[in-house]
Amino acid sequence: MPAHDLQPDEPLQLEWMRYRREMDPPLRTGRTLLAERTGLLLRVTRERAPLESFLGEIAPLPCMGSESTADAEAFLRSLPGIMTFREYQSAAKRAGSAGGFGMQSCWQSLPSQPSSIRSAALLELDEAAPSKLARAREAGFRTFKLKCGFQEITTEVKNWECLREGLREGDRLRLDPNQAWRGKDWENWKHLLRRDPAPVEFIEEPFPTGALDARQLLEEAFTAPVPLALDESLSGPDGRFRHPEFLRKWPGWLILKPFLIGFPGPQPLGIPRNLSGKTVFSSVFETGIGLSRLIHLANHFAPEIDHGLDTGKHFNDELGLGHSGPRLHALTAGEEESLWTTLPASWKQR
Repeated sequence: MPAHDLQPDEPLQLEWMRYRREMDPPLRTGRTLLAERTGLLLRVTRERAPLESFLGEIAPLPCMGSESTADAEAFLRSLPGIMTFREYQSAAKRAGSAGGFGMQSCWQSLPSQPSSIRSAALLELDEAAPSKLARAREAGFRTFKLKCGFQEITTEVKNWECLREGLREGDRLRLDPNQAWRGKDWENWKHLLRRDPAPVEFIEEPFPTGALDARQLLEEAFTAPVPLALDESLSGPDGRFRHPEFLRKWPGWLILKPFLIGFPGPQPLGIPRNLSGKTVFSSVFETGIGLSRLIHLANHFAPEIDHGLDTGKHFNDELGLGHSGPRLHALTAGEEESLWTTLPASWKQR
């Protein structure tokens, strides 16, 4: 049910559940080691029609610039248990970046037919990368995102060269050092890719925070041997590269994390709504409810792209989509409600 079918003065009841999910295996990035995720599942019920409810998710990731789960929960506790739709919308605008979009995610209307989208495989550029990529290819993946930047450059290049030997025609690679390439690392990679071209679709955020200003970043993007992509520069606390003037000049890709930056929403923070074919929607390890929202968004804005949603394989619990692989299917409204009702009542707050 779309939000515009609710009347401004209609009373709503808000419940939420705080979740904690252990990641198995953890994921190494150039910024941190992710071993668990915490967040909040939301359920909004119409007081006048208690069988009609709306589900959403708040999925903070402080290392990427959002508020913490504790901050988001404290904000929810400050709200009345029952409020009008107008009051709810006003509260969402006052919430943090993750909390605001999470509250708005309750109103994303579900399509009449279940959405599905292709995903890139999420891997680490380590010594096991060649065998893991081969298995992912056999499973049907065609695009492979490689987390890197967590090893010495000599080790990283050695792993890359081993990976290159096993690539096949049609394989597409994405490198993601998470702003961890320092000093001469970027120069080494540029030299390597110019000397030995590879099917690299783009490199996400190779430069440390603050290393380049806008002019320098654009210059690197226009002269790099492969396209560059913005990720942390869009979701970080300053967001200095997400302003319209800069984005109109940006020649590379955009990696959008809606649960951190709030796109799409009432304040899109400079991100263009008429997205091109160089836009990837990316998960921050949400539950199946959050992933379903991302699948709907990706299917609406960029249906031909392989998106960054291969995160469910890191969990062994009942909070996911219930499947993984190169094509992901969103939960139906009934499946989302079943997920909520099967969770322990002691987890839920009102």
